[in-house]
Amino acid sequence: AAAAAAATAPSGPGRASRSTSEAPTLASDSASSCAPSPAAAADVGAAAAPSSPGRVSRSTSEAAGGGHITDALLAELEAINRRCRGEEAATDDGRRVGSSVTVECLSQSEKERFWAMSSPEGQDAITCLESRMSGVTKDDVIRAVTDPMQRSAWDTTISGFQRLVEADPEDPWREEVIYFMLPCPRPLANREMLQRCWQRDLPGGGWAMLFQSIEDENIWPMSEERVRASARLAGYLLRPIIGGPPDSLELVIINNISFGGNVPTWLTNRVQKLLKNKPLEWARSLERHCKEKRDRS
Repeated sequence: AAAAAAATAPSGPGRASRSTSEAPTLASDSASSCAPSPAAAADVGAAAAPSSPGRVSRSTSEAAGGGHITDALLAELEAINRRCRGEEAATDDGRRVGSSVTVECLSQSEKERFWAMSSPEGQDAITCLESRMSGVTKDDVIRAVTDPMQRSAWDTTISGFQRLVEADPEDPWREEVIYFMLPCPRPLANREMLQRCWQRDLPGGGWAMLFQSIEDENIWPMSEERVRASARLAGYLLRPIIGGPPDSLELVIINNISFGGNVPTWLTNRVQKLLKNKPLEWARSLERHCKEKRDRS
């Protein structure tokens, strides 16, 4: 069951600092059934190793018309977050972002808020989770989500996490290519994902990690034995909470994922309900891991 669509701000102290990026219109004001991060461990299928890891070429992320692809991805993530909060988000010409999109608050507590965005067309849905963490630093979180060894120690929502292509040391966006499996509840088969990801520092001491699916036969070939899910847009926004306790952060997790494999709408909706709490469990597991690692050090 879902809570009321409009969500009020958490009652905890302080507020998170924001980036000043302008927000573009959400892609076609629509989206399809969202796939929050599935949990439950599963083995990676028999997958061939990448043919040549190497490093990412910086030219792969040049945006059409100049600039960098992360500029548009980051602006859209921030627009989605503002839309879920009920804050005004406008494009340069003053139009409201996502005016036809329905925002539903699925869960709310003092520390967490979780929304789903959908459109009348009912295609690619988007989920947005805000989680407030305390007693951990930005560097704790960055290491926990980017280091494959640490990630495998706490994150049960994916399996077989690998960094296939490492970032160029001189690349300010730290572009990489990663691969992992998404364990899915029955009757769906587990999904694989191949993504390009970037890291960016945000104004006010924040940090972002952005993801977008790719297809590259030279890095990781498609296989008839595996179904590949895709993410048009996904990312983490990490912000210090101004006026909050020491080492307090706000983590925003946004997903716009398609399961792939011609899944019927009724089955996608059923899986969504089964997975509703998984993003919340993911954020809590991340915070717990960071605190335990600090205590041991």
